[in-house]
Amino acid sequence: MVVASMLMLVSVFTFANKSNDSQLEVVAQQSKSILKVIYQGTSNGKAVLKVYNQAGEVVFMDRVFTEKGFIRPLNFTGMEKGTYKIEVSTSQGTSVKSVEYGATEETKAVVTTSEASTVKAVHIAKLNAEGKYLIAISNQGENNVTVRIYDGNKNIVSNKRISINGNYGVVYNLKDVVGTPSIEVTDKAGNTTTK
Repeated sequence: MVVASMLMLVSVFTFANKSNDSQLEVVAQQSKSILKVIYQGTSNGKAVLKVYNQAGEVVFMDRVFTEKGFIRPLNFTGMEKGTYKIEVSTSQGTSVKSVEYGATEETKAVVTTSEASTVKAVHIAKLNAEGKYLIAISNQGENNVTVRIYDGNKNIVSNKRISINGNYGVVYNLKDVVGTPSIEVTDKAGNTTTK
């Protein structure tokens, strides 16, 4: 009986860890009604993307085949102003983010509800050494940034969330990446820098 209880406890912790390995980001775009959903999982398979309104009703649903992740735009044109929940469910678990949609001319229509960022500037540069890229972040205090690297075909090669305290710098060796890589750095407020 004790062994059975321990096995059940181990399986619960394993399931919890699987869902924590997945990452879901929602990034506001320049368009007043478009946002980008970025999901990174740990295995291939089917994912279900759902958008819920403030009343908890599903207003959009799509099934996506994911090769360890996907990027998908969502168009909120014609939707009512308010808070929406974006949910991605896979065999690894469920990830959820909330967004605010405000259909006004003065502001972006979709803004993530995360905290304000302390990042002051992000610098991404290709170094003279073959395939090496520098990311330098000017930051005050604690922050979380997500660094995404894409190959020349816009496939995600790497998607890492990094906790930083103060300024931060790192050099990536991308010489084995197919095509010309691109790098995207997003802070916790949803501000994105791309090169």
